[in-house]
Amino acid sequence: MLKYDFKAVLSIMDILAEACENYEKAKELSEVTDDPESEPFLSKYKARGLLEGIRKKIQERHERNVGHDLMLCKEAAVEYQLGVNHIQTEEISAGQEKLVRVLNLCHDDIKLESRAVSIVVASLNELGILWSNREGGIMKAQEYLNKAESLYHEYKDKYDEAPFNIDEHFSMTPTEEYVRQQGFENLHTLTLFYLAQVYKSLEKSDLSASYCVKTLQRQLEFKTYKPLEWAVHCACLSQYYIQRNMFRQAKHCISCATAVLLEDSSVEEESEKEEQVRADVARCWVKYCLNLLDTSKDKISPESESPLAEDQDFKDFDRFSLEVTNIEENTPHDFCTSYDQARKVFLLGKEHATQALNFFVLDGFVTDHVEIHQDISRLYQYLAFFESNVEMRCRMYKRRIDLLTPILNELNKQFYLLICRQLQFELAETYSEMMDMKITLGYSDGQPRNLRKINMLCQSGIRYFKEFLNTLRGPDHTFPERFEADVERPGLIAHFYIARLYSKIIPDNPTDKIANLIQSLENYSFVTKYVHINEEAAACIMVELDICKDMVSVLPKTMDRLASEI
Repeated sequence: MLKYDFKAVLSIMDILAEACENYEKAKELSEVTDDPESEPFLSKYKARGLLEGIRKKIQERHERNVGHDLMLCKEAAVEYQLGVNHIQTEEISAGQEKLVRVLNLCHDDIKLESRAVSIVVASLNELGILWSNREGGIMKAQEYLNKAESLYHEYKDKYDEAPFNIDEHFSMTPTEEYVRQQGFENLHTLTLFYLAQVYKSLEKSDLSASYCVKTLQRQLEFKTYKPLEWAVHCACLSQYYIQRNMFRQAKHCISCATAVLLEDSSVEEESEKEEQVRADVARCWVKYCLNLLDTSKDKISPESESPLAEDQDFKDFDRFSLEVTNIEENTPHDFCTSYDQARKVFLLGKEHATQALNFFVLDGFVTDHVEIHQDISRLYQYLAFFESNVEMRCRMYKRRIDLLTPILNELNKQFYLLICRQLQFELAETYSEMMDMKITLGYSDGQPRNLRKINMLCQSGIRYFKEFLNTLRGPDHTFPERFEADVERPGLIAHFYIARLYSKIIPDNPTDKIANLIQSLENYSFVTKYVHINEEAAACIMVELDICKDMVSVLPKTMDRLASEI
């Protein structure tokens, strides 16, 4: 327990006035942000000098054993500020040393006392951040933050009154109870926030999401949130629920993010940061719609074995203390089972994608701009799954082509190689799938126009697959003995599809047919030879490999038969 007597208090008072004045000056200097570039930490060094002066006088009282327990807490408060100061000036080891000393000063006998507990929790938080930024330090970070969390709960269970704030140790004016309480609660909110990040780094996504929810709810409860930051964090939390097919929970998170942004829209002219946050939240809505359509598609596919239900009951979810009924009522969350339901989700996603594109323009945000267009393309792709009319499905795929082709043509292939590869491959796949649809229509109505269309689609698909493959060639224009891991399957699949597309071209004569089959055989053979040399690659193309082997065996006989008929 903290012990002090009347004489001790009088002795302390004779240094308190000067200490308070210097402490306030040090706090002000610590917040200076416009130091000269040649001396970026000038103000912080001045603050350090003042803090060290305060600590020296406190330690002098220790030597005379005056007001020991009171001085111990004051010294711990100064030592905490010095630890933060050293970290801010990039002297991490020195900062760590001082924060650890705080824990030693506030030993087990006093760490739960009103004057000490906030200093200890704050120091544990800082040590948690410090270790989380070190390679291999994440477990140590978790250890410190878990201690901070436990200490908060121990104090709350033991005492009803709010503890001292750190700065209160050097204030001549008593702090009001609610201010103390707010400060202590804010420290705990920070602990929970840091633990959410630590558990994310440890790939404990359930715990990370749980702590993120606690953090966001406490920020609302104690009105300590910054609208833009809160909205981003809440919208990002939705991605966790989306991955688990918990769409009602995901919808609630993005609805709350949207509501907070609507509350913060009183300023007539938004800053670029505000515009970007609104665009980021809009993109979260797009991902929500995409995943809802994709999951619905998978659930109702004939081969699906998953039940058409969410993975967790919504009643187990803690809703945020915001009124978002109007937003949620207009947003679907059930899995789609019909075209009309899917179209509603599609339109919502497309609306938000358009909103996001108003900020993420091609000039300045190339990657984001392209990704949003790819998202719109996938929205059309998933909607087409629910469309029973093949002609209408073809039109949706044509929209995908019209959407992506101009972007690919605008990009510099050298500077944006990876993006161009993605677009080339997606366009090639889209042409290939359209070709299959047109074949279905061609055989059903026998119209010659479809035959010409089929050939055009085959040639376009082949063109884009070849453009993609050309990006995988070396300086000598040949393929490497083995593709890089991230493009191995796409590289092999491209050859597989090129072979298939050549075989689908409807020629005017047998000679052209044989020429096309030769191209098919070459591409099927490429896959089989590649896997023969790189046996481990078989795992990434198992199903297609069996077809390739069969076609390598069958095609020569087919070509011999056609040649004999000429």
